[in-house]
Amino acid sequence: MATSPRRYLGDIADHLAEQLPGTWNASVTVYSQPVWQEDLVAWLWDSGELMEAARAASVPYAATLNNGAGIELLLIERPGHPAGYVVGAFSSEDFDDNYQDATAPASLVADESDLAAGITDRFLPAYQQALHARRTIQVTSALDRIRTEYRAWKALVASTQYSTATPVGIEALGTRTEEFLTRASQDFLAILDHGRPLLEQYPPAVTQRPGNADNADVITRLSAALTDAETVLACDTPLTHQERCERMWPTIETWLTDGEWLLLQDRPTAPAVHRPSALPASEPPRTNRR
Repeated sequence: MATSPRRYLGDIADHLAEQLPGTWNASVTVYSQPVWQEDLVAWLWDSGELMEAARAASVPYAATLNNGAGIELLLIERPGHPAGYVVGAFSSEDFDDNYQDATAPASLVADESDLAAGITDRFLPAYQQALHARRTIQVTSALDRIRTEYRAWKALVASTQYSTATPVGIEALGTRTEEFLTRASQDFLAILDHGRPLLEQYPPAVTQRPGNADNADVITRLSAALTDAETVLACDTPLTHQERCERMWPTIETWLTDGEWLLLQDRPTAPAVHRPSALPASEPPRTNRR
């Protein structure tokens, strides 16, 4: 029987759970079948050696570390090496399609003696940076889509005709308005998922810096708008599709107007992403507009 110079992975994971900041739970999973290991690929959010190992190397067992606050790590023995470990992250539950995601953090490779410090000082900050960037991209993309549809709708209302110069009837205009509100409400779901975590990145110490006296008010408006949208979607009173969309519009408009401030804030630890131009406030569109 061959013995390994490595310590049992479960003991290492338990020790790590005690050393990492916050409260962590550790467990070990055995991948006795290759297909079980292959299942990891869809859930890992990694651009480094961990993903490569899950795809192409033998990973007979691994340890997971979960902090109960949305972060779950995977720890494996470094394949093809007599010593060393690789640790990376599973994606936050708010995301799917993680494979080859451009914002994915790179897994950490370290010796046992450096694992805890490496995770605390390097990997977790990089993970939070990547998560912030991914959420920002989601919110930015949603606002871009809504803004594009809104400008097209406004142009149609202003011209009261299609691009072919065909006159737009009142019924058609109402239909186009309802279509716009429906698409905007659907796109806004991404902002509901990711907007609040972005807002929580800016505590009062940041929002009330000299020269930014109004920033706290912007944060309050954006947060209140999300609460209003959540209330509409969870409304106990049955709403028609049209009523739900129309009641969502003030929230959407608030984010079109003030969301730009959030996306333009300086975040030295967050990668740069595309920031769209701000959209001036305007009256909410109505499906029964005449």
